[in-house]
Amino acid sequence: MPDRRPGRLAVAGVAAALCLGLPACSSTPDATAPFHGSTLKTPWKIPATSLTATDAASYSFADEHAPLTLVFFGYTNCPDVCSQEMADITSALVRIPKDERDDVDVVFVTTDPKRDTVPALKRYLGAFDPDFVGVTGQAADLTAMAEAFHVYAAKAGPGGQGAPDSNNPGRTGYLVEHTDYTFAVQHGRATAFWNRDTTSQQLAQDISHLLEE
Repeated sequence: MPDRRPGRLAVAGVAAALCLGLPACSSTPDATAPFHGSTLKTPWKIPATSLTATDAASYSFADEHAPLTLVFFGYTNCPDVCSQEMADITSALVRIPKDERDDVDVVFVTTDPKRDTVPALKRYLGAFDPDFVGVTGQAADLTAMAEAFHVYAAKAGPGGQGAPDSNNPGRTGYLVEHTDYTFAVQHGRATAFWNRDTTSQQLAQDISHLLEE
């Protein structure tokens, strides 16, 4: 991905607006426990849109899932940001007890449905953890989902440039600019998010904290 700042600024602006409002978000869920991400005092409701998961089954955030779902928007041809973020999430999960790990789902929502087929998502996520779920769907449904998370995603210029297309070896593909935050979803609502400055150890601590609430 060429420059992650446009994506980060998009969601950062939303976050700043929320925090400057009624205070809608905070760096700590309560006064006693440190929290390294940002929590939303007014959680964002996630639409019950049906998407397609890596097991070819339908997936909706409205269905019953693990107590905590970590959500990241990205694409399999991303040259650096996405793989680093997924590696950080993987590292965070191995730092928490197994019983807590069993209470966490990880969902990777594609920002590039044209190339990110179900097999491509499964192959990509399998390099991190075979239990990670990738989801794709119709472009309009994915756009609506991104808007619910206040995520920015757009093809990088006419035709894109420079990024190898892993689905078509030897061909040059395009880049996709996108927000690079990781979100926490609980009971069908986004309740917190983390930026890329959060370490895997800090993320692990925050995951444990959210599961204890």
